[in-house]
Amino acid sequence: MSREIATCYRLYAANCVKIAQRISEDGSKLALLDMAQAWELLAAQAEKNSESVVVYETPDRSPQAAAR
Repeated sequence: MSREIATCYRLYAANCVKIAQRISEDGSKLALLDMAQAWELLAAQAEKNSESVVVYETPDRSPQAAAR
């Protein structure tokens, strides 16, 4: 799932770069390139998260657990 999300993020980044290439106004171009970089960082984080296995266990709230 996270790899699919990473792929989407990279597509968003590519679209930002593509739009930035067509814009002549420096401020807007820079903003779009910054946005593309942010999407790339999110993609890398999504891939990293896909490699992690996190298991959440609900704490035992029984009276026996409280006595320990």
